[in-house]
Amino acid sequence: MLNNFPMDSEHAVGRLFFKGPLPKLRILRIYQIVFPWSLFPRGQLTQLHVTLTGEVSTATSEDSHNDDLNQLVDLLIDCPALEALTLENCLPAMLSGSSGRQTIHLPRLSRLCLGGSSSRVTNSLKMLKLSSFTTLRLTCTSENTATHSDYPILPILSEHFKDLKFRSLKVNPDDGDGVIGMVASTYLRIWPIPYTDVIQAHTDPELSLSFHHVAQLNNRVDILRRACDVLSLSNLEFLSISFPSSNEFINCSDIFQHCTVVTTVQVSGRGTIGLLQALTPPNLTNTTARGNRGKTKRSDNGRGAQAHAPNDDKNDEPAPVQVPSGPIFPKLTSLRLEMLSFTDAVPGSGVLYDLVMSAVQIRKANKTPLTGLYIYNCVIREEQAKALEKLVPDFQWDHDEGYDYNEEYNERYDDECGGWPDDFGHLNVGWGGDAWEHEW
Repeated sequence: MLNNFPMDSEHAVGRLFFKGPLPKLRILRIYQIVFPWSLFPRGQLTQLHVTLTGEVSTATSEDSHNDDLNQLVDLLIDCPALEALTLENCLPAMLSGSSGRQTIHLPRLSRLCLGGSSSRVTNSLKMLKLSSFTTLRLTCTSENTATHSDYPILPILSEHFKDLKFRSLKVNPDDGDGVIGMVASTYLRIWPIPYTDVIQAHTDPELSLSFHHVAQLNNRVDILRRACDVLSLSNLEFLSISFPSSNEFINCSDIFQHCTVVTTVQVSGRGTIGLLQALTPPNLTNTTARGNRGKTKRSDNGRGAQAHAPNDDKNDEPAPVQVPSGPIFPKLTSLRLEMLSFTDAVPGSGVLYDLVMSAVQIRKANKTPLTGLYIYNCVIREEQAKALEKLVPDFQWDHDEGYDYNEEYNERYDDECGGWPDDFGHLNVGWGGDAWEHEW
């Protein structure tokens, strides 16, 4: 493994380490070293990993010894035994001459990792002819320009995975870092899922795709929508979405409407409330058990609404509810909620507790009930949890009621100021005194 040599020594380093044919060399890992592809050893390499921490810009790429596409093509053609290939931030900027039309056949490749700007990753992937069992790890940096688009890579993925039926999908549209990430696998986790894991560590998901520095939330959602359209998700049974930082809710009805066999959903973070809304038709989201509607602490248009479970035994049974015509995930049986505040206001649905209770009741009335509901690291009151427990056979809760900063502010403002300001916005919620940070 070669690591962190000075950039100005690229030719000396290459000639020093790669002098001669090196016929017995099988695995080569290079980190943060730039030198011409022509100096790389050929022959019997089974693994080649070249990683740079930063991509050479298009403006300066002509001066880079690492940016000769013809040399890279020749290198890969001369390494047909490759089983694992990683090229991160070292992909050539443009296709030139005949190289752009040449196909490189790597019949033994089982794992491919490409990283760089969207256009470079897309163009490099186009050149490679891979077996159907090759897993892909693609990290694209959005160029956010009129001449470059993030979408052309999606049809390539559709063609590569045309005979593959994904059963698990994890999505992370991180609003804070401008990232949309997806991990898709034919492997289905056994429920319940441990808090720190979605797909087991020993499995190797067939697709990991992420786009970084996508400026607009709408663009990230559009990428997700297009990806779900081109990938084969008709057999999807498990879906996990983590969206911690956004105050905007993603409309999930059209994105996942064709995922009709999903049985298990895991959501984390306030931005996932849009998916929870999609579990219940909009005209029915206000339907809740008699006595279970959130009691409004203040009467000014629902600000500071707090949901409470019933305190009397007469209201334990849910009131009759209308059967929905078609919420997404009609076969949903297990729902896991994380990093949510059940006191958050949901437009048209009261607070989040009302929305969840409504979804539970309506699915029960539709004879497709939730059999499992799992609540972890959420702001929820004990009486609310107990009310839900009465309706779901397998109910799990970590008994952590969380800390509701909204409620503390409401009470303090009432005591000190005697009222609620009309222009008050939503307060962020933390758990255990610390802000929660999601790790993708």
